[in-house]
Amino acid sequence: MVTIKNGKQAVKIAKKIITDWDKEHAIGLYLDSANHLKKSELIGMGGLDVCFADPREVLRPALVCAAVGIVLLHNHPSGNVKPSRSDLKATTRINKACRLMGIVFDDHIIFSRGELFYSMMANNKMKETSRA
Repeated sequence: MVTIKNGKQAVKIAKKIITDWDKEHAIGLYLDSANHLKKSELIGMGGLDVCFADPREVLRPALVCAAVGIVLLHNHPSGNVKPSRSDLKATTRINKACRLMGIVFDDHIIFSRGELFYSMMANNKMKETSRA
């Protein structure tokens, strides 16, 4: 059983799902209470610089597999992992939806082909969530 302990592990799993590095992909990792991966899923695919991640599409797989937590990831084909304004807005919307549904939003991570990635949680771009 795979356990997600950090962003690097989450990115490694997400990179296996990417089908076209010239487009953005939104990927959800759905976790149990011990951070074991229950399910990974491609949530959406967009264009060169946008990928729509609707809270309903992010939460649907979490509800189906009874996940306790979610790590949302998406790639930036440009190689620049800095979050855009729309990335920050999406993070806020999904965080609110998770709180309403009682699901922990563990992180939103932006990554590229290389080793670089940006964790919203580590960079204080989302409210702290806890499993307590």
